[in-house]
Amino acid sequence: MRNKARMFLVKNDNQPSKEMADIYMQVVSMLDKDPENKTKNKDVYNEAYSQIASYYISERDVPMAKEYYEKVYELDPTNQALRDYIDKMK
Repeated sequence: MRNKARMFLVKNDNQPSKEMADIYMQVVSMLDKDPENKTKNKDVYNEAYSQIASYYISERDVPMAKEYYEKVYELDPTNQALRDYIDKMK
C-alpha cells in the first residue's frame, strides 16, 4: 500500500492528493494494529504522517496539518527544526 501511495504522489507531479493521503491513512491504520510497529516501522509512520500533513497544507487545513506534524515530531522529539516549524504554524 505504501508503494501505491507513492505512485499517486508521482502521478500527481509530486503534489499531495486526496487519494495519496487516504492510502497513507490506511497504511497507518494497518500499522496501528501492532503497537510494536511504532518502533519497528518508524520510517513508514514518518513518511505517512509527513505526506498526510503535506496534503493538509496543500488544502490550507493548518489544524489538521499541524496534528500530523505533531505525530512526526513524536517519532523524533530531537527534531528542533520541525518543532520550530510546528510552533510557527497558524
